[in-house]
Amino acid sequence: MLSGTAYWTQAEPSLIVPGGEVPALSSGMHTHCHAVNDLYCQQGVVLSAAGALTWLCGVLGVQSLEAFVHDIEAANLAPAEVPVFTPYLGGERTPHNDPLATAAFSGMRYTTTPLHLGRAVLDGVALAIADCHDALLGDGAPIERIVLIGGGARSRLWCEIIATVLNRTVEISAEAAVGPALGAARLARKAVGGPLIGVSTAAREKIAPRAQWREHYANHRVMFRRHYAALRNI
Repeated sequence: MLSGTAYWTQAEPSLIVPGGEVPALSSGMHTHCHAVNDLYCQQGVVLSAAGALTWLCGVLGVQSLEAFVHDIEAANLAPAEVPVFTPYLGGERTPHNDPLATAAFSGMRYTTTPLHLGRAVLDGVALAIADCHDALLGDGAPIERIVLIGGGARSRLWCEIIATVLNRTVEISAEAAVGPALGAARLARKAVGGPLIGVSTAAREKIAPRAQWREHYANHRVMFRRHYAALRNI
């Protein structure tokens, strides 16, 4: 693992840093001792990520989350038509550290469909990850690479949204979807005397930001932040 490399699931942006511990003391951040000696993990957490999609499917009566995401991708919705969603269904950790934060949609019209709401959830989670990205940078450690893992990394659209919101190229591999489970297996292997880090032969694909979306998401993020400020004052 490289210094300043961010390994993210869709819910938990993490930064692996070498050397002595540098605690993250603000913005709802965590610092953990890594399983590798002399490495530490700084972590931001989005409490409702894929869980927000599962919740929406339940509200809408959608039977298959995977099919729903496929339909969202196929719809090729214009970002400007998508409502703003803050995914604070269970409060939020990073950067607000607020258990009372609540979720909200805004900007809906008669033309808003279930697919628009689903795309809004993808956008909202990406914007929450951007808040974690800023919190990590704010603690002074550089982020050299961003690797997306977890089930959400199977969605090309979601990866493109995250890349665009961050205005950073992100990386995924064929192993991305099983990343958390693979990590648990590696820890178990080390516990019985094996190596923690194996040699991966999976090639990583780089996903660049969508240039035509950048301005929209920059404006969208301003509205996203206003959600929390407005609801906090109610």
